[in-house]
Amino acid sequence: MKNLCTVILSILIVQQLPCKCATSRGSIAGEAAMLKCSKINTAEDGNITVLTFNIWNSGMNVENGLMKIAKHILYTNPDIVALQEVMSNSVVESLIRHLGPDWTAIAANSSYPDVGILTRHEFLTYSDWIGDGMPEKTGHIWARIKVQKLNKQFIINFWNLHLDWHDYGPYAACNKLVTNKSQLDAGEYGQGRASLGRAQQAYFIINSDKFQQQVSECENVTMIVAGDFNCPSHLDWIDSTRDKHCDWVYAWPTTQLFHKAGFHDAFRVIYPDPKKNPGNTWSSAKKSQDGWGNTIKEPQDRIDFILYKSNTLHPIIAKTYVGLHSITPEPHHYLNDWPSDHRSVLVQFKHK
Repeated sequence: MKNLCTVILSILIVQQLPCKCATSRGSIAGEAAMLKCSKINTAEDGNITVLTFNIWNSGMNVENGLMKIAKHILYTNPDIVALQEVMSNSVVESLIRHLGPDWTAIAANSSYPDVGILTRHEFLTYSDWIGDGMPEKTGHIWARIKVQKLNKQFIINFWNLHLDWHDYGPYAACNKLVTNKSQLDAGEYGQGRASLGRAQQAYFIINSDKFQQQVSECENVTMIVAGDFNCPSHLDWIDSTRDKHCDWVYAWPTTQLFHKAGFHDAFRVIYPDPKKNPGNTWSSAKKSQDGWGNTIKEPQDRIDFILYKSNTLHPIIAKTYVGLHSITPEPHHYLNDWPSDHRSVLVQFKHK
């Protein structure tokens, strides 16, 4: 009886907690508070919530990683999830079993899918870089999804990207031997190597027949592009933030290409000042570079995005999410509750 009273009291206390609550690992109040605080209300007619989530080798780097991935998806209560670092098709199958019968999933048609999409709504059709006939891997999958929200029904064309990780730009920017923007450009465009750079991937995606067809429908059908771009935003590396970016001002070409194509950065629509609200997503676990006694700090930046082009949806809430438990940095991360080395990004859109 005493334990039952404790549970009831804990729940009553949690109901009074604001969303910026602190909880202790493993306590009843703590777990209930995480549910209370991290869930965004999606019950309102027409609202839709999107999560982009790099799942760090499909949760392999933490204890019970797949269960933790599923748990945090359920906590955040999204309608659509963009997953990156999906190691195999069995990963999405396992996640669906953990999430429950309301969920369905697709993943890229590859032995290493990398990108997948989960939803509580209906997939109408989908494809990836293979089905779209790309000359080489561009790290994307898209789906046409029919969303049913109470008495509203609408279509979303949803793209999930995981762009190339080589020649990571902030490493170059913080290298004292890099003194010219052309050196940063070389990394973004993959100069001197066989595989496509991030900006090249973005160019091919944006100019693909399927992407352009869906852009032409945007007056009536919303397009959302989400994922891990492996590069910062041109909206963030500006003069007022150069002290956070190794004294650089640089227009990162990948995000700029999407901006020129008419897409809005949902997080920056809500938080337009990158100095006040940096919104860093890299990294939740990596705080120093390997070697040198961990004395060299890892550049922290915003590299995970939810972009949109729509006449009917606009963002009303945007936040990064890593659960509520404290995170132990690498190399002592295995027991973390948060299963990723990225912060996820969560955006709620309201239907006009």
